[in-house]
Amino acid sequence: MIFSLPSTAQACCAVLVTFAAATSLPAQFRWDQAHPGAPEPRASAALAWDPVSQRGVLFGGVDAVAARSDTWVLEVLPSGAPEWRRLATAHAPAARFDHAMVSTPRGVLLFGGMDDQGAVLGDTWLFGGGDWQILQPAVVPPARAGHAMGYDPVRDRAVLFGGGVGTTVLDDTWDWDGAAWQRKSVSIPPPGMRDAAMAFDPATGGLLLHGTSRGAGYSYTWDGRGWWTLASNGPARRDHQLVFDPAARTVLMVGGVEGAAEPTEVLRFSGSSPSYSWVVDGQLPSGRCAHTVLRVPGVGQLFVTGGRYGDHLEEDTLRLERQSRTWQPVVEVPAARKWFEMVRDPVRDRAFLFGGYATGSVDGYLRELWSYGADGWRRHPWPDQGPEFRFQPQLAYDAGRDRLVVCGGTRIGATYVLPDTWEFEPATGTWHRGPDMPYGGLTGGQMVYDPVRSRCVLFGGYHTFGSVAPGETWSYDGSSWQRLATAGPPPAYSHRMTWVPGRDEILLVADSIVQRSSQTWTFDGVAWTRQSPLHQPPPFRFQALVHQPLRDRCTLIHPVTDLVTGLPPAELWEWDGIDWLRRDRPAGGLPAPLEAGVWLDHEEGIIQFGGSFETTSREVWALRSASPAAASGFGVACVGAGGETATLAAAGLPWIGDTLRLEVHAARIPAGSLLWFGVSDTRWSGGSLPQDLSGFGFTGCRLLVSDDVIVGLPAGTGTTQLPVPLPADPSLVGSGLFAQALVIASAANPSGGLLSNGIALRIGSRD
Repeated sequence: MIFSLPSTAQACCAVLVTFAAATSLPAQFRWDQAHPGAPEPRASAALAWDPVSQRGVLFGGVDAVAARSDTWVLEVLPSGAPEWRRLATAHAPAARFDHAMVSTPRGVLLFGGMDDQGAVLGDTWLFGGGDWQILQPAVVPPARAGHAMGYDPVRDRAVLFGGGVGTTVLDDTWDWDGAAWQRKSVSIPPPGMRDAAMAFDPATGGLLLHGTSRGAGYSYTWDGRGWWTLASNGPARRDHQLVFDPAARTVLMVGGVEGAAEPTEVLRFSGSSPSYSWVVDGQLPSGRCAHTVLRVPGVGQLFVTGGRYGDHLEEDTLRLERQSRTWQPVVEVPAARKWFEMVRDPVRDRAFLFGGYATGSVDGYLRELWSYGADGWRRHPWPDQGPEFRFQPQLAYDAGRDRLVVCGGTRIGATYVLPDTWEFEPATGTWHRGPDMPYGGLTGGQMVYDPVRSRCVLFGGYHTFGSVAPGETWSYDGSSWQRLATAGPPPAYSHRMTWVPGRDEILLVADSIVQRSSQTWTFDGVAWTRQSPLHQPPPFRFQALVHQPLRDRCTLIHPVTDLVTGLPPAELWEWDGIDWLRRDRPAGGLPAPLEAGVWLDHEEGIIQFGGSFETTSREVWALRSASPAAASGFGVACVGAGGETATLAAAGLPWIGDTLRLEVHAARIPAGSLLWFGVSDTRWSGGSLPQDLSGFGFTGCRLLVSDDVIVGLPAGTGTTQLPVPLPADPSLVGSGLFAQALVIASAANPSGGLLSNGIALRIGSRD
């Protein structure tokens, strides 16, 4: 090993610059999808298995506002768990609902449906692998909606029956051979049916059709030549689904409408010719119609998703558990929403989500509590006696008492402000009622936990709809509400606040309601101070303001629209304690405006969920630094004859323009001890790494880092620290460097030295 000994760490860094691999500063931020979410609640969509990509494909449907044109795929992971993922395709059918899709060996075949204007469609599409392709056969069935389709594997044909156009109900039969549609001549067709269903039944060797006509239920089978009626026609259901269950070896009828009801009973097609019947085979958790059903070939799993119950749009995905014959929810994702709040639980590194407004829920308001962590989403059981559903509540996490604090909010046509205060204990899963809020309740305010003074601080909001609270500051300590400063920011609502560690203050960004201008304030626990930064973000509402501990910056993330100009913003803003810095907004990736934001350590970024205004999403996205700094240990320190060790750790992260401090921990660190930096952990001047140095007298020690730059360590006892100034040079960003220490210990081994573990460094930029 050849040692060169610069006398200072500054000289070391001058050499390090020559090893930098990056040549320019990367983009400041990037959006990453942290959780794929699930399809937004909808009815009258279509779902089928794509044999090309080996996943389920869902397209279209109608939500409470309009028809949809999004494509989702349902993948079954190696663990057996299902996962939804939104798929961006180069081509796609127009938005529609009441269309039909069926799995064929060539991919998923789609036909027809209805658009938002009530026009029926007659186009044919094929999905195979990852994109949609429009097919243009010479002959096509007439346009229609609410038709049934199934695939006949015996004859390799997709078969279409019925549907409707306006008040006309059709009874024609068509088949698709992979290239062309052909109308089938049927001497005695089934009666015209709309919203019927079809599935292949191996027991009869044909396609089983069941639907309703003029209030009566009919079951038929198709053998390739004609339709044959079955002895028992079954219930008068429509908007149901049929699916073959390999476990039961028969076809199941799932959901639907019968008369004015949506029964929960799942029916099984049973018997043999001529005595067929439909018998009960389990229950859905709740009735639903206009849903979708999927059978996964090979594993034989059955899934149900979406649909509606009355006017309520369903959001869950259910799976049939074979042993119990029960349908259980398997995809737990909160409903898409807006006007909710999210706050971080620092004890567990989880984000708690409460409240909001979502079309399709009871009255549009949401009465549920969710949390998001490294294990994904978790729905917390709701008590019989707990907070009412609401939107725009105030939330904070009291880390000192390990409680989530919820107060205020709005419900009943956005005119009634709730006055209550509630606390949730994650450790026990219980809710407790606290004292009522000041002024009879507030909504649209902001609340932040102050860990220095062990209290929640609340500012701003509405008393009642249209009545803005005065610019007063209140605190809650778990037992009572107390008024703090009376002078400070002007009255505000839908503003944002965050706690700033290190400076032990609250940062507030708010609009002046009168002047429509943005202002920056800080609160030190006693008084508010108006800041006068050189730059100031434009006025927005429903933005997210989050402190990033890795970069020690407060990031302001705007929603989709500037409320003053009506234009989408093109930037983020960051507060460094003195001024606001405008940042380029990451291009692409983010599918919808997101409203609330929370920093999570395990994500190393700000996670966002939901939506704002009229756009909502069920996906979780993380805003991360595109050039993050990182420091992690690797390898194992050797042990001396007397049990001595030397360990190396990084006190902080390697940001350009900052000073990184490396710490060596040992009982005694004498003069002559060394720290070296290398650009490799696989090669050094003497060969490959790691290198066993036992043959050189360093018993049990291994060299982990290339010997490129070596400096002397300060002598000390217990711990010694080496400051390593990193130049403010963008070319360093992204460079990977490694470090290891050699501590002199004469009795440790024949060579008298201990080698530490290694440290892997990735140099990053806060800017």
